[in-house]
Amino acid sequence: MLPIVCLDAGHGGKDPGAVGNGLLEKDITLDIALRLKEKLSEFNMILTRTKDEYVPLSERAAIANEAKVALFISLHINASANDKANGFEVFHHPNSVSGGLLASLVHKAVLPVSSLKDRGVKANGGLYVLRTTNAPSILVELGFVSNEDDASLLKADKWKDKVVEAMASGIKNYCKERGLSK
Repeated sequence: MLPIVCLDAGHGGKDPGAVGNGLLEKDITLDIALRLKEKLSEFNMILTRTKDEYVPLSERAAIANEAKVALFISLHINASANDKANGFEVFHHPNSVSGGLLASLVHKAVLPVSSLKDRGVKANGGLYVLRTTNAPSILVELGFVSNEDDASLLKADKWKDKVVEAMASGIKNYCKERGLSK
């Protein structure tokens, strides 16, 4: 049986997430999740949302846990009061060795094609979806809407396609390494 992968497009509906340079985090995360779903068509896919709707954090984790997913990928875009802050980072729960591996493989695949500053792979036990999802989980922060250079990348379809392709590659590499796929 194929593993189930859950894609969580951060924010949505009444919660726009980060806002800056004419961008709303909720729109970008949904766009990336839908693109990523297409690139991972060989897996069983679940999305926490497929349109602009509000889904509470507790429901996001519950969707993944009830479906007994093999992986949970939460997609986000960062923002800062400092418009110079920029870059790409991937979080995992500190108690999850598998989450750490998934974070490292996605980071390694995406960084070279992203043109974003490397903010690294980080353990964070405080992020709700990482703390409450049973499966190996990561939270990806793909640039800053508050940074003009990052925002211009986030607006470009060609860039999003490249990054999504790399993210899919990192996820597939993890699944191969863990014996979840051929």
